[in-house]
This record gives sequence, structure tokens and C-alpha cells, in this order.
Amino acid sequence: MTDPTEYDPTSMRNQPAMRQGGEKRWLIAGGILLIVAGTIFAFLMPLQFASAGMALSLLVAGYLAMILSAIFIQSARAKSMTLAWLMAAMGISAVIGLVVVIALEWAAGASSGHSGV
Repeated sequence: MTDPTEYDPTSMRNQPAMRQGGEKRWLIAGGILLIVAGTIFAFLMPLQFASAGMALSLLVAGYLAMILSAIFIQSARAKSMTLAWLMAAMGISAVIGLVVVIALEWAAGASSGHSGV
């Protein structure tokens, strides 16, 4: 029995970005994400060094994994899927890292008696 979404052009896995070998577009988008989120975490390092540093490290590791995947995975479809998942993981880790930094900074301000305003 065949999968009904196998030939459906509207299915997410059948989009051109997932079928063709376009690793450059994923690496460029991942690099932009790394630059933007990395800059934010670099500016947050004086406030929360450990958590901002960990988030920045996760972003760099994710981008390095994207580069290695683009080099070593041969199948265009597998390469595109892997790069998409890695970029999504980078974005999710950036959001979680930002929430953690904000929560820790807010908790530090609340415990020191500052109103935060």
C-alpha cells in the first residue's frame, strides 16, 4: 500500500526545498539565524554569562552540524531534511535560551528588591 501523501504536491515533504539539493539556501538561512541570535546572546553575556553562553554554544554547534551534514550526506532529500531539522532545532534552542535568560534575570531582579520598571 502506498502512502497517500507520497505524490501530494502540497505535502510538506514534497516541497521543492525538501526534494532538491539546496544546501546553500539552508546554510545561508542558518548563518543568518546564527548571526542574529548569536549577537543577541553576546550582548546578554554580561547579564547571564552561563545561560547566554550555553545558548550561544548550542547555536554554534547546530550550525557546525549543518555544515557537516551538507558536506557528508549524499542524498539530496536526506540532506535537505536534516538541514531543515537542524535549523529548526537552532531556532527552538535560541527561543528557549532567550526565555531562560529573561527568567533568570527577572528572578534576580525580583530577589534583589527591584521592581523591574
